[in-house]
Amino acid sequence: MKQPIALTLLLLLPLYTGCNYNQQIRELYTDQARLRTEINRIDSKIQKLDQETQEDITRINQNLEQINQNLKEIKEKLYELEKSINSQKGYSRSPDELYSQAKAYYINGEFRKAILAFQRFIDMYPDDKRVPESYLKQGLSLIKLGRNKDAVFFFRTLMEKFPESEEAKIAREKLKEIEKES
Repeated sequence: MKQPIALTLLLLLPLYTGCNYNQQIRELYTDQARLRTEINRIDSKIQKLDQETQEDITRINQNLEQINQNLKEIKEKLYELEKSINSQKGYSRSPDELYSQAKAYYINGEFRKAILAFQRFIDMYPDDKRVPESYLKQGLSLIKLGRNKDAVFFFRTLMEKFPESEEAKIAREKLKEIEKES
């Protein structure tokens, strides 16, 4: 009787292990599919991050190019300014030339240059009859540049030095306008 049981067990053992083996294979396929899905998800994230990084690098390079261009323009303007200053050393221009140049800058909308040119005129010819107008134009230039608070200095200087001038009257009106805006 022991032999038929042992024989039966021997015959059933491969059948049992085969079923268990099939179950393990199915589990491995399931795990493999899950891992592929996870790998694809991670790969998609990596591709997205890589694309974002490339876009950031492109944006940074564009900003760097713009900064370099701005720096180049500033250097050129500085060079021109130094050249202009150096050319004026030792060369005394007449009051009419200085005033005309300052006024031309103002008329052409080159307000920064106008402010400097009017100041040069005031410094070189402080007793000239056009000094009040020069202070006024400096203040008006600053207003045109959107720097109203800086314009106040020139208007007040004008009113202190030339209180009875027509330009001082205009400066008073401009000061009132600036104070209303503040």
